[in-house]
Amino acid sequence: MELTEEDLARLEEYAGLFLSVDEIAILLSVNVKDLRIELKRDNSEIGKRYFHAKLMSQLEIRRQVINFAKKGSPQAENSVREYMKKQVLSEK
Repeated sequence: MELTEEDLARLEEYAGLFLSVDEIAILLSVNVKDLRIELKRDNSEIGKRYFHAKLMSQLEIRRQVINFAKKGSPQAENSVREYMKKQVLSEK
């Protein structure tokens, strides 16, 4: 699957907004099955950019949650505890 640089930028935007793969395929006018295959393919530029954009948005949100936790938000504190547990488990 080939996407233009403009399409790749749109893919990053949509992934960063947590749109579903189906929604992204519709907006990019590509076959959803082809996009799913591309996202699973090793060393795919499309996959790299999709997952990077998604992770950058998650990082931004996580920073906000941690800031809220530092200010005493109970819900944010619970989320941070879950982040910490997940991190510890991933280190094993």
